[in-house]
Formats: sequence, C-alpha cells, structure tokens
Amino acid sequence: MTSAPLISVLAALLARFKGGRFVFWVMDLNPDEAIAAGWLTSGSHTTRLLENLLRLSLRRASKVVVLDRFMKDRILTRGIDPAKVMTLPPWAHDDDVLFDADARESFRREHGLADKFIVMYAGNHSPCHPLDTLLHGAFKLRTCHAIRFVFVGGGSAVDKVRRFAGTHQLQNIIQLRYQPLCALSATLSAPQTFR
Repeated sequence: MTSAPLISVLAALLARFKGGRFVFWVMDLNPDEAIAAGWLTSGSHTTRLLENLLRLSLRRASKVVVLDRFMKDRILTRGIDPAKVMTLPPWAHDDDVLFDADARESFRREHGLADKFIVMYAGNHSPCHPLDTLLHGAFKLRTCHAIRFVFVGGGSAVDKVRRFAGTHQLQNIIQLRYQPLCALSATLSAPQTFR
C-alpha cells in the first residue's frame, strides 16, 4: 500500500530479503501526485529519483493493484507487464449504497437543507482534490441563499475548507465528517434533485 509515498520500496526490499510475495496496491501514484500538486517539478533530480524508486517497486511486485483504468494506463506506460496489473476499485458498495428518497429527505431536514440546492464533495480532502473550485464557487454564490456547499469527509485539507469559510464568513458551506456505511445512501442521495 502507499500509506506513505513510495513506502513500497521498503516492502519490495523486505520481500526480496525475507522471502514472500510483494503485492503493490497503488492508492497514490508518486511522483505523479506530487508533480500535479505542485510540490515537485517534472524532470528535477528529486522527481527522477522518486520515479526510479517507483519503477523499482513496480518491477519487483508480483502483482500490481490499481484503482481504475486511468491509473492502470499510467502504470503500463512505465513498461510493466499488463498481465500483472489488476484493477480493483476501492470501496465499491454498489449493493449497499443506492438512491434512497426517504433517507435523502431525512438527511436534508437534519442538516437544514430541506429546501436547498446542494453541491456536495464527499471523500478525502487533500491538496490533490479539486476543493479550490468548489470553495471559489461557494464564495461567488455566497449571497444565493438557495445553494449550500456540503463537504463530507476528512483529510489534510479539512482545515483549509474551514479556514476559507471562516475567512470569508461563508454561511453556505457545511462540513460533515466521514459518514458510516449505513448513512451513505442518505448522504449521497441528498444532492440529487430527481426522483
């Protein structure tokens, strides 16, 4: 796993010296993510070093698990055998999370959103997610009382959302923690306006 960037290098070395299989479950692709976030520049010495470490991990892995076809394409451009790359979307709860009209209305009432148009971002709040677009949208629509921007989740950028709302005194931003699986249908149904 990639709990820390390129921790896979340690796992690859450990598997080689201690024995065992190394399965690389790629949740974040670095240095790609760091370049996209503006933390590294493409072609720098650090970027090239990190790219070489990533390639080492990918080559040493007996199986590489990716999130979607886009990540798979990025892995394959690094010369990795397609036969050892497997796509496994995370947290796919197709049978558990469905549109629920009653739960939708309950969620909307509970959070003072019964008569509001909801723009929702649900998931990890990190520097690599498009939070700025939504925050600037909330700022531009701050006087439109019919619209609420709802941020559901956690992560390193939760405080960024809170600070932005506080600095600009935005009453149209609501922040909620990650929701339990039993509440996801209600949460994710809330912004839908069709029946």
